[in-house]
Amino acid sequence: TIDRFEGDRAVLRTNAGQELVVPRGELPTPAREGDVLTVSFGTDAEATDVRVQRAKDVLNEILGGT
Repeated sequence: TIDRFEGDRAVLRTNAGQELVVPRGELPTPAREGDVLTVSFGTDAEATDVRVQRAKDVLNEILGGT
């Protein structure tokens, strides 16, 4: 549920009472305080691979290319 807006951020409250702060632009238009949202998560294999490769590159650089 959208609890409130703070500038360009939206504060969402979950059913468990936790707060999640997201950019206001990520919400559907027109979203208002009190609106109930549905949220789903997925994985992005390509983005994960890029991050893993970047981490390996940094580690190799730190270890002197070994």
